[in-house]
Amino acid sequence: MRMLRRTISMMTLAVTVAAGSVACAGGTGLVLIDEDPSVSNYFYDTGSVTPKDDGLVTVWTKAVYTEEGKADALDTIGHPKGFEDLSSTSFLYTINCPGDMSRLEKVIHKDSKGGTIKEYNLSGKTGWEEIEAQTRMSVLHDAICKEP
Repeated sequence: MRMLRRTISMMTLAVTVAAGSVACAGGTGLVLIDEDPSVSNYFYDTGSVTPKDDGLVTVWTKAVYTEEGKADALDTIGHPKGFEDLSSTSFLYTINCPGDMSRLEKVIHKDSKGGTIKEYNLSGKTGWEEIEAQTRMSVLHDAICKEP
């Protein structure tokens, strides 16, 4: 059932992004690209989209957690001290548009007041990962990798 809901959600969001519908959050240039009430809302920052050479694009994304999503995130990172008020996580990605690949460059965990809990600089420490179909990354890829 969860997979069906995820697939329907992804299809709906893909149509929304393709139609150019923008759902801004707080006037910051954040565009909603995936919504899963049991986990998080996922945004990308239109002002951060920066084309580079050879079809590479950098972009900031943000996951804003629900209570269940926060619990899942804390389970994933091992419940470190100081993360009790985790509210969102921002991710800096480099996307290889023609190669359908992504590489995580930076992660910033924030509390409910917007303060930084922990920041990880991963530049040069992570490899390229294939972008799988019908995922948040594939919707992000489609939104920022426009044909000239």
